[in-house]
Parts: sequence; structure tokens; C-alpha cells
Amino acid sequence: KRSNLTGGSRGNNGGAPMRPGERIVAALQKVQVSDGVERLSWEHDDTTGVGQRLTRDTTEVSYGTIHSAVTKPLGGKAKFSAPTLNFAIKELGERGDFNRAHALFLWMRAQGKGVKKDPGYRDRTQDRTGDEPGNKYAPNRHTLASLFGCASDKAHAKTVTRVWKDSCLLDPHEFRNSEVASAAIAALARCENWPAAVQVWQDLGDKGEPRNIFVYTAVLSALRDAKRWEEAGDVFRAMRDESGCSPDATCAGLTLAAFDGARKWREGIALAKRFGDVYGVVADERLTHSIISVAGRAGDTVFARTTLDKALQNRSHVVTTYTYNCLLGGYARSADWENANSTFAELLQGKFVPDAYTFTHLISAAERAGAHAEADAVWARATEVSEKKPGIGSFGSTGSNLGAKPLRGLKTPTFKPHTVMCGAYVHCLGTQGRWMEAEVVVERMRSVWGVERNAAVYNALLGALLRGDKIAEALIVFDRMQGESENVLPTEITFMLLIRACVENGFTQKAKELSRTRDALAESGALENDFSKYESRDDALRNAHLFSPGGNARFNDSSDEGFYAAPASERSNYHSATYDEDENKRHYDASAVTGRLSAGLPPREKEKGPRGSGSY
Repeated sequence: KRSNLTGGSRGNNGGAPMRPGERIVAALQKVQVSDGVERLSWEHDDTTGVGQRLTRDTTEVSYGTIHSAVTKPLGGKAKFSAPTLNFAIKELGERGDFNRAHALFLWMRAQGKGVKKDPGYRDRTQDRTGDEPGNKYAPNRHTLASLFGCASDKAHAKTVTRVWKDSCLLDPHEFRNSEVASAAIAALARCENWPAAVQVWQDLGDKGEPRNIFVYTAVLSALRDAKRWEEAGDVFRAMRDESGCSPDATCAGLTLAAFDGARKWREGIALAKRFGDVYGVVADERLTHSIISVAGRAGDTVFARTTLDKALQNRSHVVTTYTYNCLLGGYARSADWENANSTFAELLQGKFVPDAYTFTHLISAAERAGAHAEADAVWARATEVSEKKPGIGSFGSTGSNLGAKPLRGLKTPTFKPHTVMCGAYVHCLGTQGRWMEAEVVVERMRSVWGVERNAAVYNALLGALLRGDKIAEALIVFDRMQGESENVLPTEITFMLLIRACVENGFTQKAKELSRTRDALAESGALENDFSKYESRDDALRNAHLFSPGGNARFNDSSDEGFYAAPASERSNYHSATYDEDENKRHYDASAVTGRLSAGLPPREKEKGPRGSGSY
């Protein structure tokens, strides 16, 4: 008895007694609560004096059951207050028990002053009128913040929205503020409900409540995740007129990430050019990286170069190899080998140490510019560096100075070739029909460097083999690809390359078999749509170099197989699908994470309905 009164039951390890909040959590976890609980029930049992749970309505939970678990957890009384209950709600959320956390919140709200209870149910805290004489356990703003922090599933969005609206009506002074709103917006973002998140932000503005930087950060994060670039732009512009709040580098980066995720690079860079003079944003290192990356994707390498120059002139800015890599990525997309080479020489002159992504961008820039000899020179130098051989110099037009001694004071980098770098070079070899060398590189990835081979690498190798009319070898590689690992599965481009090759060479049965395999993967949700990085399927085919030199290739709608085919007179050599290092290094570029699509999702659709855009 004394243990119950002073500390309660002991912990599972028999050590110190459980605190009241921990006992309440343990007691609540023994209460049966259905998903989507919305209210407390007041059904009364005259024999026990305890409210009974209504089994006919799964959206209700018995007040008496929750009351017993809170006031007499684990069979003993406990002294507690509102902060104790807030702790219990937070603890339940950390255990992934949102429904019980919400049930406890409902119990707390039922303790508020003036809340009518069922006339047949009374406890010692009630007066004779059935009203609560005080609000000792009534929820406060910290309660809502704890409850909203528990939400993580799409089904929780409805509860978060309802609690937010009801609480603002019940006590606007306590609940309608930036602290609660930012927690609600963050919860709705986790629930993937960006319209509700924007509505919470709008509710504060409509009532004239000030919205601080945390509210704007939360709503812009939600819009960035949802890739809602138009709404993100509207919210960012509204910051300029917000009293006591002004745009900063974090919010600017989140807004730009929403444009990047939606592939609206030109619109995003047009806004970025006004960050400084119009919005007064002082760029930091992360925002500088985002601006350079998005400018490169938009094809505005001049502005990307200007941004880097400003960062170099600003002593408060920290410029790293990654900063240069962002610019090199833009030059690679623009097939600007000359500027990429000169930037690399500048990187070395500044005593920065190049990494695997530096060489990846150089290989792509040279390959897309048709400078295949220079691409070979870059690869040779990169593999020598990875094997700790000395000598790093800038790349001349013929690569004659590749054996030059390293610049004095420059640390010789040591790294193993990355998956992305190997994939870029395999694609470069594939466009030239050098399939034997491509096979050697892919084999050395496993045997020499111990580097993982992903679907993009295999697609590049398939393109190299098919360009050399090695269909049998390509099918063997396809089988090997499926046995690589659980994470490596054929993609849309894989099937496009193989099916077209089989159709054009008369292997119709194999083509049909591949088509059935593709459909089975699509139905199971395991088929990655790597066409999604292009505006349309035609753009994907064009970028994959599958159109004939004369531009007469077409979809053969009359074909029984239903896939891409062209007459024999229009057939051309195969090229591998363009290896886009930006799409394959999103884990390296934090500002581009939002552009990645999960495997199995349908192709990106055009925007519909009213205007709208979604950690930087």
C-alpha cells in the first residue's frame, strides 16, 4: 500500500519505482482503444458507477475506463498534474500510440471548467451541478504540441485538424498562436496532407494572429515535401509583409527546394535572383549550394558562376569541393566541357580536394560535349587517384598533361570510384559502342573496388551491348541484374531497351515474355518509373537516343506487342539511356532529395485544379 501511495509499481527491471507519468502510460496501454477515436462515451453502469465503453461505435471510448487508468494507474492512486499528463501524451506518441494519446487528451479536455458531464456520473472533483469547479487538468498549448507530435499516419490528419479547430474555438487566446500552429502544420506534413497544413497557416492570418518564422518554416517544409511550388512561392512572398518576420536563408532554401522538386527550375531561379535585393535574404552556404544547383538545372550557368564568385568574395562564406561540384553539375547538364575543365583547374588552384562526384561531372560534361578522349582521360586520372597514384593536373584538349605532378600543397585524394561515377563512364562507353570496355568497368566495380551496381549502371551496360548488336549478351546481363540484390530491379528503361531490341530482331516471343514480366512488376508496385525525370515519354525516348538519326522513329501502334517499334528501314544502332548523375546522387545533394520518386509510382502527372506547391 505504501508503494502505491508514494511511488507506485516498480519498473520492469525491479529498480526504482515508476514515476506517475510512466504508470499512467502503462495503464493506458492496457485500455482497448479503436483506431480513429473521436469522443468519450458517457454510458453509465449503475452497479459499478463506472462508464462502460460503447462497443457499437468504434469512434468512442469510455470516459470511465480512461478515468480509471489516469487516476488509479496499475491499481494505485497517483499524484499528477497537467505537465504529467503532457509527458504521458508525448511518451505514448514516441511509442507510436496516437489513439491512446488522443483518448488521454479527450479526458483532459473533459476536466475543463463548465464542461457538462453525464448527470449519472460524478466523482469527487465535481460539484453538485455536474460542472467542474476548476481546470487543474485542462489541456494547454503544450498539451496540443505534445499531441500533434504523436501524429505520423495519414489517418491522423483528420484528428489533428479537428483538434486544432475545436481548440481555437474553445480558447483562442491559449491555442491560436504560432507555437501550436507550427506543431499542427508539422504534424499534417508528416501525415502528407499539405492542404490542411496550408489552411492552418491561413487560419492564423485570417484572424490577425502573428505568424513567426517557425510557422513559415513548417508550412514551407510541407509544401516542399509535396512539391507545391506555386503555393510555396505565395507563402514565401507573404513573409515580406508579415509583421515581425522576414524571409531568411532557411525559408528561401525550402521555397527553392519546392521549385526543384516540381522541376520548375526556370521559375525557381527567377525567384532566386530576387532573394537579395527584393526580399533581403542573406545567403548562407546551404542556400548558395541550392541556388547554384537549380541554376545549373535551369541552364543558367552564368548565374550559377556569378553566385559562386560572390561566395568566393565573401569571407564569411565557406566554399568547399561540394560548392564547385554544384557548378560542375550545371556544366555537365549543359554539355559545357570547356568551362567544366577550367572550373576544375580553378578547384585545384584553390587547393580543394576533388572527390568522386567531381570526376562524375567532368566525365558527363566531356561525354555530352562529344569529347570522348577527354572523358577517357578523366576516368584514367580518377581511377589512378583511387589507387593512390600521384599526379593531378587540369585536363587539356588532348589530355597530354594528365601525368603532370600534383600542385604543391594539394593533398592527394584517396577514394574508391563511386557507383554514380562508374555509371557515368559506362554510359559514355556505351554511346561509343565500346561494350567490351563497359563490361570490364562493371566487372571491376565488384571485383576490384567493391562498389554496388544499381539499375542505372546495368541500363547503361545494356545500352552499350545493344548498340553493338549483342542481344544475347544483353539478355544474360538482364538475368544477372535480377540476381544482383533485392534492391536492384529492372526499370522502365530496362524493358524499353530490351523489348525494342527483341522486336526489331525478330525475337517476338522473348519480347512478349519481357512485356509480361514488366506488367507483373508494375502490378506489384515494384517497377520504378525512371521516365519520370522527363517531361513526357517522347522526351525520354529522345534523350535515350532511341530515335533514328533522321528523326523518323515512332511508336508502332499497329504492333501486336504494343511497345516501341520502327520499320527495318528506319532502325538505327542502340544507345544507352542518358545516365543522369544528378538523379543518382540525390542522397549526396540534400536540396534535391525531394525530386526522388519511389519505385512503383505512376508517371508524374500535370498539375490540375487550383494553383498550388512541398528539409532543406
